[in-house]
Amino acid sequence: MKRSLGARLFVGALCFLGIALFLTWLVLSRLFETYVNESYYRELQAVSDTIAAGIRVDANGLTLRRAPADPRFQIPAGGRYWQVSGLETGLQRSRSLWDKDLSATEILSQTPPLFLADGPDGGELVVLTKEVSFEKDGSIRKASISVGADRLEYETATSEFRSELLLMLALTGLFLAFASGLQIYVGLRPLTDVRRAVAAVRQGLSPHIDDSGPVEVRPLITEINFLLDSERAAVERARARASDLAHGLKTPLTVLAQLGETLERDGDKERARRIIEQVDAIRERTDRQLALARTGGRGTSMLDVNAMTTKLVKVMEPLAAAKQISIENKIPSGLKVRVDATDFAEALGNIVDNAMLHARTAILISAEQLSTTTRITVSDDGIGIDAKDRELALERGQRLDESSNGTGLGLAITADIMRAYGGSISLEASSIGGLAVNLGWPSQIKT
Repeated sequence: MKRSLGARLFVGALCFLGIALFLTWLVLSRLFETYVNESYYRELQAVSDTIAAGIRVDANGLTLRRAPADPRFQIPAGGRYWQVSGLETGLQRSRSLWDKDLSATEILSQTPPLFLADGPDGGELVVLTKEVSFEKDGSIRKASISVGADRLEYETATSEFRSELLLMLALTGLFLAFASGLQIYVGLRPLTDVRRAVAAVRQGLSPHIDDSGPVEVRPLITEINFLLDSERAAVERARARASDLAHGLKTPLTVLAQLGETLERDGDKERARRIIEQVDAIRERTDRQLALARTGGRGTSMLDVNAMTTKLVKVMEPLAAAKQISIENKIPSGLKVRVDATDFAEALGNIVDNAMLHARTAILISAEQLSTTTRITVSDDGIGIDAKDRELALERGQRLDESSNGTGLGLAITADIMRAYGGSISLEASSIGGLAVNLGWPSQIKT
């Protein structure tokens, strides 16, 4: 997740979304609880006012002439309760209360003022108590009215609301999470397009990246295009300098080689040998660096492997025929890889040329298409190379067979070319008795 911008944005969105929904749940739950408290208060206040309106003052004191008509007051533990104290007849209560006293035990809410009391069935009641005063002939009489309702109804209402609210917010959260993921995907899509465009440039399909994307991405694309132009110019300058250097060394090396031959003719064979060895070493190094300078950096297109191999075989057949070696091209038609024709010809030509040095009678060129690799195999019927020496053979300038002519750079240069294209080179035993060299060309460059 640390390396994924999309994942970090999505996780961040989920965190903030979760906090926002949780706070929403708390606030709405609190608002609904306040609403329920006020609803109970208004209901109990209305019952209390009804009871107060039914109290009369006579010469004997306060009497309740009319009780509330709600049938729940007539049923034991019916859910609604009232009691009045301070009457001439003593404490009066609703039938639903039975013989229980509506004495408050603790405060449920201060605004509005509601209390808790024990009910006749053992449950808790929400109670509103108020004092009323009556004046008769200059004297003041007071009564205390208490009205209650089952707290279970109160808790059920708030619990059901919280459950439904939680479900609604959960569904809302899922929808918003999906919307956030979609928004992040759409928002980061231009970066994916840029990545694919860069891959297309790397494959040689386009020299530049199209800057028709969003305005926020265009500066990045512009800088990348400037970088591509600068890199392309730098590569061309490096190639030109390498080529100039090689040509500049060619004449002095020729003079040195001729000097060595002259010394050899004059009988100074030891000095001649040393001069010629150093000249050959310089030429080998120069040839290798030129090959590296020519490799990669070109616009590449799909190359017909069979057609290119056929041309290469025709060039090498006269030399092979002189050595009584047959070269057979068994690459299927229609097989293509994305590579520069010159690089492909040099890589495969080095392998075939090396095979001609060691083959007895036959060289076989074959190919197969794998999932992401096109493998081209050059096999010969020579003596081969021991398994322990195969890695060494790919190193720079290594010659395992000192009796043969050659610089030992062919396999190494081919390995450099393969690495430049993201491919691979490997050695194994040949099916026809000698060495098999496998060139793994990427079928496509991953994007």
